[in-house]
Amino acid sequence: MILTAFVVSLAAPTHADEMLRGLPSVVVFVSVDDPRTPQLRVVTGETLKTDVELRLRQSGVRVEPNSRQALRLVVLLLKPDSRDSYVYHLTMHLMEMVHVPRNASNSILATWSSITRIGVTPTSDLAEEIRKGARDLTDNFLNEYLAANPKP
Repeated sequence: MILTAFVVSLAAPTHADEMLRGLPSVVVFVSVDDPRTPQLRVVTGETLKTDVELRLRQSGVRVEPNSRQALRLVVLLLKPDSRDSYVYHLTMHLMEMVHVPRNASNSILATWSSITRIGVTPTSDLAEEIRKGARDLTDNFLNEYLAANPKP
């Protein structure tokens, strides 16, 4: 049995197309956190990062290591004691360094949007489900990005 939920939230009152319009580039960060069994690495952060960066580049999004905008994928895993399954929580955030007008020396990392996927899957399917979830979140981001930045 595989249970999946999708949640999309955008920073109010701005619309996704306004946040993404003219986005020059992103840097991709991935973290995989499994607090109970850190030695279990069914899929690595590097693998997921490569997957996300490839999909972004294929869609025309520039990926640059020094970008002021970050696309962050966070993977949280939880293994219930009595089951051969995992609960997973994937979140993708678009973040950007912004200037605080009241203090010229302050900049903060602001989260403009986030997309979440939550599910339960057998341990044997965990790697596949995590990679599929990451693809789905990336595709959701890309759909919004491409709608805000149509090709001429």
